Amino acid sequence: PAIPAKQWFKSAALFGRLPELFRDMRRLKKQMATLIDK
Repeated sequence: PAIPAKQWFKSAALFGRLPELFRDMRRLKKQMATLIDK
């Protein structure tokens, strides 16, 4: 299926930020873990 240019651009931008996002996810998971531990 053809995806709209805007959609593609958005996903491309997301792809560029993937490493950043993964870092954020790991940080969030750590925070969640500490919150759950309390």
